[in-house]
Amino acid sequence: MSFEIKREKDGTYTIRDVPIFKTHSDRGFECNEEWMRDAIRNHQKFKEMGYRPMIIIGHNQKGTEKKAVGFLDNLRFDPQSGILHADLVKLPEALVNEIKQNAWPNRSVEILPKSRRILALALLGGTTSHFALPQMVYERGGEQSRWRSSPRLIEEEELVCYGGPPSPPTLRDFLFIQTTASCRGLIRK
Repeated sequence: MSFEIKREKDGTYTIRDVPIFKTHSDRGFECNEEWMRDAIRNHQKFKEMGYRPMIIIGHNQKGTEKKAVGFLDNLRFDPQSGILHADLVKLPEALVNEIKQNAWPNRSVEILPKSRRILALALLGGTTSHFALPQMVYERGGEQSRWRSSPRLIEEEELVCYGGPPSPPTLRDFLFIQTTASCRGLIRK
């Protein structure tokens, strides 16, 4: 899967068709196709009033303000994959340069589940997102890049690196199997 980084006439950049969210069931929240389609309709209503969800660096935390670095637009849902896609628009050149350096490969949406609204998209660097969406990895050469699939999540395995104790269950859910030498061959079933 590839994506295009496009410079717009106003000097900002757009990255098209970015996977941002997927259907799931979690802690009593049923995010299904109906939820996604309602979220798209709500996005359109708010857009008509001049409001689009912001793109921010890292997640919002209570009491702290995040600078907006762009907006989400053109939300669309793929029922076959269960993934919601969006365009990342009005991105400044400095942020695009960081994306090209693979500083922000992961993403995570901030939502209002009951209202069926997407409020923001947090770009994440080394922080693992709740869902394993394809990572945004830029490969040198031109304005084309391609998505790399995120490594699969560890499910019922204990990961032991450098001979240390098994990871606690709360962390194990967010660890990825890496094909790097540091953890290769250290998986115990």
